[in-house]
Parts: sequence; C-alpha cells; structure tokens
Amino acid sequence: MKRWALVFLLAGSGAAFAGCEPTPDFLEQWANTPGSEDRFASYLQDTSVSHEVRVKALELLIRQWQYSSALFNGGQVLLDIPDPAERDAVIRDVVPFLTEFVRAPETSGRGRDAVMAVREGTDNAEVRSQLDTILVDFINNQWSPCLQSAGATSSQSILSALPEPMAAPRVAAVFRDGEPSDIACFITNIVNVSWLNSSPSVAEAFVSRYTSGNLPQGEQIQFDYVQYSLKMVQQAAVRDWYWTSIANAETPPLHRNFMMDALTQNPQEGDQERYMALLSVPLTVRWAALQTIVEQGGSQGLDAVLNALPADGEFRYYGGALVEDGFKQSAENIVCSITKLNEMGDFARQTFERHIEDTNLNARALSISCLERFGNAQTAERLGLWAQSLGSAPVPTPPGYGGVSFQDLANETIAAIAARLAAPAEGSAPATP
Repeated sequence: MKRWALVFLLAGSGAAFAGCEPTPDFLEQWANTPGSEDRFASYLQDTSVSHEVRVKALELLIRQWQYSSALFNGGQVLLDIPDPAERDAVIRDVVPFLTEFVRAPETSGRGRDAVMAVREGTDNAEVRSQLDTILVDFINNQWSPCLQSAGATSSQSILSALPEPMAAPRVAAVFRDGEPSDIACFITNIVNVSWLNSSPSVAEAFVSRYTSGNLPQGEQIQFDYVQYSLKMVQQAAVRDWYWTSIANAETPPLHRNFMMDALTQNPQEGDQERYMALLSVPLTVRWAALQTIVEQGGSQGLDAVLNALPADGEFRYYGGALVEDGFKQSAENIVCSITKLNEMGDFARQTFERHIEDTNLNARALSISCLERFGNAQTAERLGLWAQSLGSAPVPTPPGYGGVSFQDLANETIAAIAARLAAPAEGSAPATP
C-alpha cells in the first residue's frame, strides 16, 4: 500500500476513534493529494460536519480544481447538498476567497471557471448576484476584449451569464472608447450574447463608435461592424443611424445597401414616412425607397410615391455619379424594372396613366417612361393625343432626361408599346393589386 494511502487510513481512523469532528485545518492536510477532490466533495455534502468545514471543503475544491471534479459538472456537487439554505450560506462565505482567487493573475482563469460552475449550483438570486459581482469586477479590471486568457470560460459565456444592467456598461465602454484594434475580435467574441440585442445603451455606444469614424482600417472589418448591427436592428438608436446614414452621400454604398435591406426585412410602425422622406434624397437610394413602398403597398403605394415625388431637386444621380440622362436611366433600368410592378400588371398601367398629365414633371416623365413596359394600345392612343395637345414647340422634360422633349418621350413610349404588342406573346403572372 502506498505511503499516502496508509497515512490517509491512519489519520481517518484516528479521527474516527477519537470521536473528533473534522476541522478546517484537518481538511487542509489533504490538499493536492490523490483522491482529495472526491474527499472534499464528500465533506461538502456531509450533514454532520460544521459550516466552517464545508466552507473550507469548497475553497479547497476550487483551489486545486483541474476540471475533473464534480464541481465541473454543472455545479452538481453543490446541488447535492441536502439543505439549500446551508448550501447558499456556504457559497456566500466562499465569495471573498473566490474574489481574490479571480483577481490573482496566476489563478484568474480557473477562478472564473469556478465562479461559473458555482453559479450553476444555486438558484438563489441574491447569491448569484454576489457571484456575478466577481465576474463584473473581472471584466471591468482584468478583461481584454481580444485576449482569451487561461481558463475554459469564454468572454461570450461570461457576458451571457451576467444580467444586462451589470455588464452593459462595460460592453458599451468597449464600443465607445475601446482601442480600434479590439473591435474586430470583440464583435466576434460576443456575437451570440442575446441581451445585447435589446440593450439601448449598447446600441447607442455602437452607433457612436461608427459615427465617430474611429474604426479599424479596412473595408471588410468596417462592413463586418455594420453587419453586426443587424442583431440590434429593432433598437431606436440603430434604426435612426440607418436612416441618417442611408441619406448621407458619404456613407459607403455597401453599408447603405445593407442598412436599407435590414430596414426592409425588419419593418416597424412609422417606417413609411421615413421611406417617403428618402424620395427627396438625390441618390439612387430614393429608388430603393420607392421600390419598398410599392412592394408593401401595391398600386396604392405606387400612386403614393408618384404623388410624393419631389417636383424639383437633383435627379441625375446614376451609377455613382451625376449623368446628363441619369433620371431617364434610373426610370428605365431601375424603377420600371421593379418586380412588383410586373405582378401588378394592369393595375400598374392604370396608375401610371393617371400621371401622364401630372403637374409634377418628374412624376409625369417617370410614368411615361414606365408605360413603355405596361401600356397597351389604348395607352398609346392616349399618349398620342396628349403629345399633339402640347403643340409643336418642344416641351422640355425635367433635368436628367438628356434634353429630350415630352413630345419625343411620348413618341418613344408609343413606339416601344407598338413593338412589344407586335412581339410573340409571353406567359405572364396573374395581375395583383
């Protein structure tokens, strides 16, 4: 028999024969010996030993824990204590030891893991709050967003375990004031922390960081940053940032497109007015806003955007620059190609026809251009009569139509309708309003 085992038997027998209750010092002698973790777990659950012995047993179990003991199994060693009140009292008295254990650099990793395991060993909210205070102390004073120090517990696990009010200030501080080099790994390390999605303070800090321009260099990381905001897309701060950025000519097109898609896929009450406001933005994003309104409102949406289209302003923006016929190209290649218009079929034609004589020249020109695709023989006849009514003097179209007159634009549309009607018939989807 090995010497340590003999000593164990003699010491155990001596204590038993003497009728002595074990003391904290008695437990200390078994530290770091084979089988000691199971022994400490046994003392922890023994109803016959004193509270102080149980506290010492848990401290020793944590101190030499190498992830093989019962403590690692979801705190089961604590859950098996018969008296929940005594269990929670033991945990409370171990909090000071755990606090220092986590603060010490050489044991910080094992300490955090132990705190997380002990948290699983109680359902007492007040006790868990004391343990959470240790974790908050760690993330406030020792944690680096990009450094995964010793231990098995990830930053994501710690932040997920902590309640939002305790952890949000630290996370917000990283977004607002952290080193740019920390941002990339930070958003990767916390991507699945659920409470971040509904934290106003984190959303505001996130937006503040982007708008300050203090991001890591590189298009990809900056786009990754914008993509992460999708998790907070329902937050007011993020949505306001989206709307403002979409209307800003300085916003990278890729970011602007992502934001527009995020808003479209995550609608909220009140979005309609903000889409309408984008119709005044002298960028192609106005056509994305128009498309969204049409897709959501059908013929009523189409009529609404044609009525709301600004009568003046810059419409020449196309392909990233101001082009002499940019408005005409936008009409033909973007607006008139919207899939929803094809689904609307004759309802689209009727709506565009109502705007042939619109006093708003921009709405008029856009409608005539789209009637190339949706007009019928009656449309062509009506356009012909209308063009004749304008007289022989050219009536200019709005800026962005390359200087073509309304008479010529109407004739172009009439010719396109005739060519389309003369072509072999193609299958079409049923019209929907």
